[in-house]
Amino acid sequence: MLLLLMMLLAAGAGETREYTIGMSPWIAWAPMHVAESRGIWDRLGVRVRVVNHFGEQEHIAAVAGGRVDLTMEMIGSVVGLVQDGTPMTIVAELDWSHGGDKLIVRGDGAIAPGSIVGVYRDDPAILMFLSGVMRGRGLALSDLVLAEYDCEALVAQFLAGRLPAIVVYDPHSLVAMRDGGGIAIASTADVVGCMPEGLAGRRDLVAAIPRADLARIILGWMLACRWCEGDANWADYARIVNQRTFDGAAHGDEDLRTMLSVVRIHDAAILRQRHAADGGLVEYIAACERLLADNQRLVRPFTAAEMIDTAALDEALTLYDGGLGRDE
Repeated sequence: MLLLLMMLLAAGAGETREYTIGMSPWIAWAPMHVAESRGIWDRLGVRVRVVNHFGEQEHIAAVAGGRVDLTMEMIGSVVGLVQDGTPMTIVAELDWSHGGDKLIVRGDGAIAPGSIVGVYRDDPAILMFLSGVMRGRGLALSDLVLAEYDCEALVAQFLAGRLPAIVVYDPHSLVAMRDGGGIAIASTADVVGCMPEGLAGRRDLVAAIPRADLARIILGWMLACRWCEGDANWADYARIVNQRTFDGAAHGDEDLRTMLSVVRIHDAAILRQRHAADGGLVEYIAACERLLADNQRLVRPFTAAEMIDTAALDEALTLYDGGLGRDE
């Protein structure tokens, strides 16, 4: 049955073209590298190449400039691209940062009005997190002065003592804490659901991808996630993550497991919940709009209805439920 399903999928692919998916080094998105490295997409009849971007601005520029067909991205950063004038389509919310992004400080961790906080993105992805943290401390987002740097420069500024507080994600946060004496006073686990992430693309480029191909790309992700869960696959998983996701790094098992513990990758049931008409993704987009408006940052009005297209995800879930995911 598995072989028959794959043959049918491949037969329906039509003329084969290669799709590129851009992403930053982040362990939650490693299943993309797993799907590529293990030939999962090839067996589904779709050609995909995953492109690593090692700077935040490089990544955003590649997406806005159409140098990749799709991107793994924080949903808030997709909103940020829309605010900067790039129409975007969200194909699927796939995971959360749930502790992986941290607010790291020196000394006693005091955050007061006027505090400078270094961030790797000055966009709704980070603003939603910081707003939640500040609200819990009786402060407002507007009380902070934000300074934007790429991750490596951000950590370097912190290590040199030039930034008293930074928001950064693993593995960069591990460096800031181990080498710079930083203390994580808050994380995305403290503001649950504040940083959803997923697959998106420039609106015109997503529209140019046949829905059957897009469904197979999502299905490949789902099958890779399933494979990643197998204890017997850990050694191969760690090798792929170090070689591909982190570009030849040598993170040990303890660090990799620590990074994995602070992300939440959605299973099929959560995917359905999050993408319902009144589900969490729609609510998150609306919350981003309110946050931008309340802080006089709203440049271009937007709605969830114009940004989200779940047709390919629905098709991928149907294929997954048909049994393909259980056999990969």
